[in-house]
Amino acid sequence: MTPIAERTYLARGAVADAHGADPVELEAVGAFARRHGLSVVESDAARRRVVLTGRASDCASAFGVTLHRFHGPTAEYCGTTDEVKVPTELQSIVECILGLDDRPAAQPRGR
Repeated sequence: MTPIAERTYLARGAVADAHGADPVELEAVGAFARRHGLSVVESDAARRRVVLTGRASDCASAFGVTLHRFHGPTAEYCGTTDEVKVPTELQSIVECILGLDDRPAAQPRGR
């Protein structure tokens, strides 16, 4: 194994060029978003990530879900019990869809 001091690392741009998302695919996600009234707030080829924003009703419609208000043991939150649908034209591009709920996340205890 090469010692740490002798290793070479790729710059962020080189990582994006070698392993990042295809710009054509990023634009396909952007076009889908615009057709559904959503906005692209971040498109990062190196991270292979697109962040969308919009009204809850537009997000729900775009991904084929119904959003509900739930009352959990410690908080009220918005979420869905539906299976999130990846649009047909994006199935070979999109790996996951996150953020359609605002359920409280676990917090570390006693540090």
